[in-house]
Amino acid sequence: FKATKYTVMNSAIGVGKTKDGQFRCELCHKKFKRRDGLAEHVQYKHGNGSIQPNCYVCYIEKDKPFECKICLKSFRLKHHLTEHTRIHTGEKPYKCDMCDFSAMRGYQLKSHKKSHHF
Repeated sequence: FKATKYTVMNSAIGVGKTKDGQFRCELCHKKFKRRDGLAEHVQYKHGNGSIQPNCYVCYIEKDKPFECKICLKSFRLKHHLTEHTRIHTGEKPYKCDMCDFSAMRGYQLKSHKKSHHF
C-alpha cells in the first residue's frame, strides 16, 4: 500500500479537527491549519511513504532500530535519536542571530525569537 496525501488523510492515523478548527496528527499531536499539511507531515515525519491502513497501533509500535548508546532508549526515526542525544551532550546547535541564546531544537529558537525579538 503506497500512501498518498489523500490516502493518509483518510487512514486510521486520524484527521479529525480540533476545537480550534485545526487538524491534529494522532502520532505527535502537532496541529495544522490545512488537511493536506497534516498529510504531508505524516508522510515526511512518521513514515517512509507507506502507511498501513487501519493499523494505527502497529504503525506506532514498529521496530525502533535507532538506540541511544547512553541510556538505551530506542527510536523509530534517526533524527529523533539525534535530537534525543542532545539531552546527554548538552549540544545546542540552534543559535539566535540577535543575541546569545541557543537551543537544542529548532522550535525552541523560533519560540525565543517570537517572544524576544518581534
